[in-house]
Amino acid sequence: MNERPDIGQIKARLAAELLQLIGGADPQAPGDRAGAPKIDLARLRSGNLDDVSIEDLVAFLNLLDRHVAVTISQAVAEEPHSLMERIAAITAAVPMHEWEKLPADFAINHDHYLYGAPKRE
Repeated sequence: MNERPDIGQIKARLAAELLQLIGGADPQAPGDRAGAPKIDLARLRSGNLDDVSIEDLVAFLNLLDRHVAVTISQAVAEEPHSLMERIAAITAAVPMHEWEKLPADFAINHDHYLYGAPKRE
């Protein structure tokens, strides 16, 4: 049962870590660091990870003193037991750019998003 690793998921996790570390920095500024790989942070923020490699993401994180090593091992086919473990497994599989599409106020305006009721502010 040799399954291929989910490269997109690995890239998404590394990109999320990088974006969290640099916060609201100018998208061009981190690429100016000596030895930094050229990474378009605006594209990372939009979830476009096609043109960036895992190696570049790891190298950039290491430049920011976030020492990262990526190892790929065979997954253990064990099902989560508790409801919270299952929820954690499902949410971990969702890419960061999908979470960013959710409205920040969806709990307050639940009826608006589901049924079209007027928004509450």
